[in-house]
Amino acid sequence: MAFYTDQQIQMLADALKGSDRAQENLQRQGKPELILLLDALKYDDDGAMETLHENGHDDLGLFITAVTGDPFAVQALFDGKQAKLAMAAHAVLGDERSLEWLKKNGHKAYLHLVDAVNAVLNEEE
Repeated sequence: MAFYTDQQIQMLADALKGSDRAQENLQRQGKPELILLLDALKYDDDGAMETLHENGHDDLGLFITAVTGDPFAVQALFDGKQAKLAMAAHAVLGDERSLEWLKKNGHKAYLHLVDAVNAVLNEEE
């Protein structure tokens, strides 16, 4: 996985909540994989998932799979040493301890990501 700054994770959360400016900033910073994550989650774009996989961003694909209900994908994120993404995914699935861990460790951008993903998933219901 590429390294993502807290600012980039915050921009992803903002883009998921509908900010065109955040999406443009992610593009400008050369993070099209985060736009693909947005497309896969928000628009249920299977092509985006395939492109993530083809371009070596399996961790982002696992995140999407995890937040849409696969607890084994959460474990795969942990196994791949993606603790913050795994904890965020687990928090989306309703795990209070993961949410508390993100809060306790000051991962505000990931907390915003949890909120944004929950908002997107709740839109679909």
